[in-house]
Amino acid sequence: MTDSTPWSSVLENFTRNAAHFNRVGPPFYSTFAERLLDLLDPSTGADGLDVCCGTGAVTLPLARRLGPHGRVMGVDLTPAMLERAVADSKSASLGNVQFREGDATRLDLPATSFDVVTCGFGVQFMPEPGAAVGHWATFVKPGGRIGYSTWSEGGFEPMMSLARELLSEHEITSDPWHRRPTAKPENLVGFARAAGLVEVECVEERRNIVFASAADAVHGTPRGRNVLNLIPAERRDAVRVELINRLAAAAGPDGLALEMRVLYLTARQAS
Repeated sequence: MTDSTPWSSVLENFTRNAAHFNRVGPPFYSTFAERLLDLLDPSTGADGLDVCCGTGAVTLPLARRLGPHGRVMGVDLTPAMLERAVADSKSASLGNVQFREGDATRLDLPATSFDVVTCGFGVQFMPEPGAAVGHWATFVKPGGRIGYSTWSEGGFEPMMSLARELLSEHEITSDPWHRRPTAKPENLVGFARAAGLVEVECVEERRNIVFASAADAVHGTPRGRNVLNLIPAERRDAVRVELINRLAAAAGPDGLALEMRVLYLTARQAS
């Protein structure tokens, strides 16, 4: 992997955050993974593929749902994330899961070989998300299911409103949302239909996630990390402290609640 690849910044980001990913604050990625699987409702004994598996937030509960007669393969770009996934699968005594390193846009796997294909919060990183969805669909057996989740527009309030104010005070005008086409449900539906998938459904759900501290909300969420990355290194520590202080003032007695908005896309491969 070299800096000339489209994945260099993604690889660097997740390598840097692997040790703490889904461990700072409540494990909301696991919460949203379970919801994705509820919507997909995979059958016991099925064969599953989890693309952009990261530390296994979707892979491991999928393996549990498929049971000992099913199998799951998790694929991710980042070795450091896969190391955690392997360790967690061993700790959970899951013998029906395996992991491999790979590029989600060029998976070297047999076509039509999985009953269910999932991707939790990975489609937004694809250089061409429509092409990626089309690629993933080729691995779904006829009649099989595919599902993926991603962030919708907005959300992460009140953190983002306070962050915008703070960035403006420091004359930073870059977009802290990292707005992507995948944040619109009509685009997700279009990607799936263009891939020839049927029974396409996309829902947006909103959930308040409570963080014990404002610092956890900043360091433990993708939006919080996006904000910090926009700040010049020489000012980052001071701005981070100020953002945490403003968020702490907005917290309630039980902590800081952030409203998270998630899109879930589910579809079926034609029989």
